[in-house]
Amino acid sequence: MSAVIAWLLNNPTVLAFGATIIGALGFGFQQRLAGAKAERNKQAAANVIAAT
Repeated sequence: MSAVIAWLLNNPTVLAFGATIIGALGFGFQQRLAGAKAERNKQAAANVIAAT
């Protein structure tokens, strides 16, 4: 088992593929947070307009 782990950690192709997956997940999470913030700002603007 340790030989498999050592092979995975020393193989640049596997490392690049793993880094790509982690990067894509991180970017997706960032976009999700940005969308939620935009929606909150949109609701706040609508509430200000409705209050006047």
